[in-house]
Amino acid sequence: MSFNSSHLSAVKSILSADEIIDQPSASYPAETKVWSFQKNLHPALVVRPMTVPALQKILRYLCESDLDFAVEVVELAPVLRKMFSSA
Repeated sequence: MSFNSSHLSAVKSILSADEIIDQPSASYPAETKVWSFQKNLHPALVVRPMTVPALQKILRYLCESDLDFAVEVVELAPVLRKMFSSA
């Protein structure tokens, strides 16, 4: 199914504004750049959860939705350090 306003509302209820990058955003081109032009799916939205709970919530929503989505793991080391330093 295509991304619509109800999906956007749901994402906005899960993540903060600085975790959501939409197409009009100045950072959208850099966030959607891929190694091969043919592989660019031109996503309607990019999300960058800043915390593990936010990541869990948005993944749960996406898995339960009818949306197609992809996950790119970037800068995992800082997240792991933060997780294990608070344990």
